[in-house]
Amino acid sequence: MPRRMMQVAQLSPVEAAWIGAFIVAVGSVYRAQDYKCRHPGRGPRVCTKKPRWVIRVTQKDPEPISVLLRLTGAGKVYGWMNQGYKKAPILVWQVQSQVDVRDLATQIAPYCSKVSTMLKEVE
Repeated sequence: MPRRMMQVAQLSPVEAAWIGAFIVAVGSVYRAQDYKCRHPGRGPRVCTKKPRWVIRVTQKDPEPISVLLRLTGAGKVYGWMNQGYKKAPILVWQVQSQVDVRDLATQIAPYCSKVSTMLKEVE
């Protein structure tokens, strides 16, 4: 049984522009590092898994994270408490499923330079 049958929601041009601009302003698009596998008695070696692309936004305000999750229908939200002076929760919206990353990137590429650079590298 497939893990997930949903796809990234079809975005209107206004929604795609907002998400693209938001990722350019405060988000990041990066390639996750290769995994290191440890084998007893053999030491570390690099696994054969391909590097993964990740789209990520970190915020203290929950509203933008909520909007990103509602509009796209993709990704997960993580959070933790800040230990600094103003103890506010820090929230992270992250899309790491490669199917979702590529679908979302295709929709927002005209509005997001970070994503368009990633798409050029992938193709």
